[in-house]
Amino acid sequence: MVDYSHSRIVVILSLILSSIHFINLYLAQSFLWVPLGICLILNFIYITNDLQKFKSFSRSMQIPIYLTRIVLSLSLIIVLLSSIASLINISLLLFGEGSTDLLIFLCISSILLFGSSLGLIKKLFV
Repeated sequence: MVDYSHSRIVVILSLILSSIHFINLYLAQSFLWVPLGICLILNFIYITNDLQKFKSFSRSMQIPIYLTRIVLSLSLIIVLLSSIASLINISLLLFGEGSTDLLIFLCISSILLFGSSLGLIKKLFV
């Protein structure tokens, strides 16, 4: 059996970065913190619980499984975008503007975050 602990670490990092962006949006008094908060809660439930538990819960609430998959996929994409936005904000604070190190760091980190989100979306449809 293959151990995917490296992917789990990236997913947890993505949730942490999205939580930082959530706090920044709340402090900036933007209303975008509400959908991001809902997406964070859905993703946290999806990541910590088994997918079969999530599917059985949606069946018990009489929610079609395709709707559950669409909502979770959109939620994962929203959290991915907010984690990349938070990563950009943090890296601009650390490196400053106009640094080529910043571009390389952002590209590698964004690819890692994108890969982990894509893996979770793929897990939804298997």
